[in-house]
Amino acid sequence: MVVIGDMGFENAVSFGAIKSEVATGEVDVLMHNGDLAYNLASGYSSVGDAFMRMMQPVVANFPYQTSCGNHEWMDTLFSSDSDFSNYVNRFSMYDMSTVAKGSQSNHFYAFHLGAALIVVFNTEFYIYKSFYSKEFARQEQWLKSVLAKGNTAESRKSHPWIIVFAHRPLYCSSLSVVDCALYNTFYGSTENLDSFVSFHIPKWSAVRQRRFGFGIIEVVNSTHLIYQQKDEKNKIIDTVTIIQNHHGPFGN
Repeated sequence: MVVIGDMGFENAVSFGAIKSEVATGEVDVLMHNGDLAYNLASGYSSVGDAFMRMMQPVVANFPYQTSCGNHEWMDTLFSSDSDFSNYVNRFSMYDMSTVAKGSQSNHFYAFHLGAALIVVFNTEFYIYKSFYSKEFARQEQWLKSVLAKGNTAESRKSHPWIIVFAHRPLYCSSLSVVDCALYNTFYGSTENLDSFVSFHIPKWSAVRQRRFGFGIIEVVNSTHLIYQQKDEKNKIIDTVTIIQNHHGPFGN
């Protein structure tokens, strides 16, 4: 599984490396975690058209799954676009969860991939809750239901891994107000006074990279998952292996 985010048309620095990765024939799906094209609606949607033409040969033979980012929402500010309409009308994401199987929803949906349940939701509904109160409530109810059903013993037996994709981070180790907006929304950390934030790099943070790149997620089996971070030259710069022998709810 290839994972990208914040990749536009004019600044697609990692695109060549992504094409090389796809050419191996070992990619099952490409997850684009928001901020597509920069922006889909720019230039009367001409930028979005050019971006999709660029992506076509890469994602012609396997699923291209997307989520909403702040730039999909920003299209509503700087163009005649409204309510994510450019994004919504370009893609057809289908919810394959048992909650609403077969329904189309580009904002929040779920599907199974091998031993994993993939859950995707729209973080902008949390940031702009006052504008999207109905959508927020619908997504919140759906998300709770999907995660609850995905966490049952029956579901965990066939899909032990639950992987959630969303544009903004749930946990934040940066002082950026923009990047940490969702973290602040969930935990009320508006003054950046939390255990994840420091003016100095925390001891638990082994290395930080300010480079273009993309991620690779490999679900090896029911107990092992590997995440690799690659740079714009398709070179591995970090690897994390998660070992989980007991899937399910965690105690306090």
